[in-house]
Amino acid sequence: MQSFSTHLDFKYHPHCKQLHLTYLIFANDLILFYKADAPTIHIIISALTVFSQCAGLEENLQKSQLVLGGRSPTLHTQCLQATCY
Repeated sequence: MQSFSTHLDFKYHPHCKQLHLTYLIFANDLILFYKADAPTIHIIISALTVFSQCAGLEENLQKSQLVLGGRSPTLHTQCLQATCY
């Protein structure tokens, strides 16, 4: 995941940029942090695809969620469309 954060279109979550924090792992949970925009979401999806291909694991969409706090309804729609879900 760290290597994908060096992509020119990747944008850190504003509160995580200084630390270059992109994720936290707790037991079998993964929390990803990034700025809510379509190009960054596409980079995250690519990273998850590469991980899935390497590890043979896949995300459980029934247990996954996208949290967009304090953003416009238009941005919410754009981000959901970018995920294709």
